[in-house]
Amino acid sequence: MTQFCLSFQNFRSHQRKAHTSEAAINNSLADVTRMTWKMMGLQGITGQDFKTTYLSLAGYEKLLAWFDKMDVNIKTVLNYTKNFMQFMKYVNIDMDLLLVSNDQGEFNRLSCLQIHISNSRSGLDSGVFELHKRQMNSKPMPPAPAEVKRVLTVAKDDFDRAMDELRKKDDSGPILTKTRVAFINRYITAYLCLGQGIRVGAAENMHGSEFQAAYNGERTLSDLGNPHIVVHVANHKTKVSQDCRIALNSYWTDIFYLYFRYVRIIIFRLKNATHPYFFTQSDGRHFKKVSDGIEKLQKQYKVAKITSSTARCAWETWVESRPEAQRKLVADYLCHSAEVARSHYKHGFAKTSIDALAAL
Repeated sequence: MTQFCLSFQNFRSHQRKAHTSEAAINNSLADVTRMTWKMMGLQGITGQDFKTTYLSLAGYEKLLAWFDKMDVNIKTVLNYTKNFMQFMKYVNIDMDLLLVSNDQGEFNRLSCLQIHISNSRSGLDSGVFELHKRQMNSKPMPPAPAEVKRVLTVAKDDFDRAMDELRKKDDSGPILTKTRVAFINRYITAYLCLGQGIRVGAAENMHGSEFQAAYNGERTLSDLGNPHIVVHVANHKTKVSQDCRIALNSYWTDIFYLYFRYVRIIIFRLKNATHPYFFTQSDGRHFKKVSDGIEKLQKQYKVAKITSSTARCAWETWVESRPEAQRKLVADYLCHSAEVARSHYKHGFAKTSIDALAAL
């Protein structure tokens, strides 16, 4: 096994110990592989047996020049550099290499190289910031809430018809076809991401047990006296100190119950599925391509493509014209501000989620 492959395996284990997701690890290692072999190629190194001496400042600068020549996005270059620096730092502490004792000179050289690359990274950070400012200055205003929710409005009759058939469970044709399940998944998650501004990660990673706990718990009344449930989603790809809450009124509580009680259970029974997630595909697998599903729903009903991030931006912009109390409620619900997250969002109460839903 080459030194490079061994360090790669060790680096993967090192990141797993830090509870880094497999997807993030794979992306990081893919970036390191591309950068390393491209650096070697630009230096005229063709040997397959990797050595740490192949990592050099000249090679990195040639790589930056190549990125610039190929017009690679500066954000991509920054991400490549970040992952490459992580790998270099690990190489210096790799217990199989033990450079600090086996080759002190090489250890010091790599330490110096890290400082030089870190300096280049600072420049990339500044470039990304300037790019962001230019993009924001030229960015058009986000769509109005009605446009964000247009696909929900256009497809609502078909969705209600599908759920009515599920309630009756007596129509002659099959209820849970592959197409029907896909449509229901897309519409419900579109409501969460477009209608409420919920992050895609929350829709993808909500557990069935989290909905069940909310459904079996006490209802919380809005100011108008309407009962709601609030589903707390733990694994939603944001800081663990922040609590993701999904507020559902009576209509959506019934929809989610129908999905949980019939769609999910019938598919699980037929496909012998066991995953904990709320949303499932017709084949029993976890439904996790929410963004793709929303886009397909918009194409199906011939409405403009609006992503979940655009929807959140639209709600954030719209609420700026609302009273201060509503601005805080919606900021709390969407958690778009670190300051708001610290002062309002952390350990929020169910009632504030329902008030925010009413504001939206």
